[in-house]
Amino acid sequence: MSHETAGLTVPANWHYAFVGLGDSNLAAKLDGDLERTDQVAADVMSDPAVMFRVAAWWFRGGAATVGMKAKSDADACSDLAAVADALPADFDANEGKAHSVLATINECVAGTGDADPGFAQRVALTKKAMRAIQGK
Repeated sequence: MSHETAGLTVPANWHYAFVGLGDSNLAAKLDGDLERTDQVAADVMSDPAVMFRVAAWWFRGGAATVGMKAKSDADACSDLAAVADALPADFDANEGKAHSVLATINECVAGTGDADPGFAQRVALTKKAMRAIQGK
């Protein structure tokens, strides 16, 4: 998740997540100022209870809200979960399809498809997660 929400490591983008979550308790922690980028806001973004909700928000449309666009699929950034659902269960046997899906997701993260230095790590981490889910 940390890779796929990399755009939210930029404090200027935090307000998109704070607004997108629509959480009054979170707003109270920020004294009602969802534009904050100070240490209080950093602490909120670092809270695991918030962090995982932000990652889910990012995957379910937050990437598009922040302005990310995928050249390969105009609607991809609006619902990365739907894009990720296309990952083949047999990742190794369908490496080409898996590569294509992960490259599309990466376009919504970095705008570079499979051309950025972190792409190989994303593929390796995804393979590891898929194998864990499948009990391999």
